[in-house]
Amino acid sequence: MVGKKSGGDDVLLTLVERKTRDTISQKIDGKDPDSVDYAIKRLIDRFGPLFGRVFRTITADNGSEFSSLTNSLKDQATHVYYTHPYGRLGTADE
Repeated sequence: MVGKKSGGDDVLLTLVERKTRDTISQKIDGKDPDSVDYAIKRLIDRFGPLFGRVFRTITADNGSEFSSLTNSLKDQATHVYYTHPYGRLGTADE
């Protein structure tokens, strides 16, 4: 989630659970893969072995900030999906 940016402003990484609408937001340094990866690693540390049960899937847009999301979650049971135009979802393998 990015508001009006004025250069070096922070951004929010927001994860929303689809059914319950439970939301986790974390301020991250920038809209880049390293910032997203760092936030995901912090969430993995925070939830420990429950991470894969709390985050069964993550659906991300095709922004470059999510380009290494699959790599960050390779040791987790979490499946990563990327959105495609017109509402179609694809797996990280596509």
